[in-house]
Amino acid sequence: MTKALAGKANKGVSLADYGILDGVKIGRFGIGGTSTDVAPIETIGLPGGFYAMDGSPTAFLQYSSILNLPYSDKSCAGQIAVGQGRDDVIICVRGVTNSGKWTPKRTLWHDGNLDANALLPVGTSIAFAGARAPAGFLKENGAAVSRTVYANLFAVIGTTYGAGDGSTTFNLPESRAEFFRGLDDGRGVDVGRSLGTYQAPMLEAHDHTLSSDGTGAAGGNTTADFKVDGGVSSGSTGRTGGAETRPRNVARLMCIKY
Repeated sequence: MTKALAGKANKGVSLADYGILDGVKIGRFGIGGTSTDVAPIETIGLPGGFYAMDGSPTAFLQYSSILNLPYSDKSCAGQIAVGQGRDDVIICVRGVTNSGKWTPKRTLWHDGNLDANALLPVGTSIAFAGARAPAGFLKENGAAVSRTVYANLFAVIGTTYGAGDGSTTFNLPESRAEFFRGLDDGRGVDVGRSLGTYQAPMLEAHDHTLSSDGTGAAGGNTTADFKVDGGVSSGSTGRTGGAETRPRNVARLMCIKY
């Protein structure tokens, strides 16, 4: 065997041993290695790959791992950066404008750095077009619900719309078939109202003017929608309408954020 192998070329241990001189080495551009190079990431046209950014001045993200994404035109590129050494993850992205400059840095929001309640606070009412309350909402139907299961909502509205059983539940607003009116809150237009209170229907006091050409000096009687006796009128106009006074409207399902 020894004689048979004598004079044979040794087995190659690298691409160069086989005459391949343009291969990417392990660790180059962060590929296959445990670390990568700190690079001038502000340079548009870097080779695609993984880079690192230290504390040097940058419009992107200091102390981060960066993926540089080439484009078909080397004057354009995209970058994704993941911050390092922080208490929570931060991910930023940017691309290149038509004028050949980096776009402003944009941060990706996630459940660790974005409070959904900041966008739509607990206790917010919405007029929903569907037949069922969407996720995160309850129908405003006056139901008694758990003070612990819906603790965030209870912290906001408390027992304003009802105390439930007085200890473990509280009531949701009852908004079915109701119109809303802004709380007076000291303005003096709707005096004496408190938040969540019901107000019965009412028409503002008013007069109607009636006229007739059927009366005379002798005091004749004329009856139509009203009655006149001896020049002194009394009576009522004809009645029309339904069981309530309301504007034209469209029904929606009222829901509350919990």
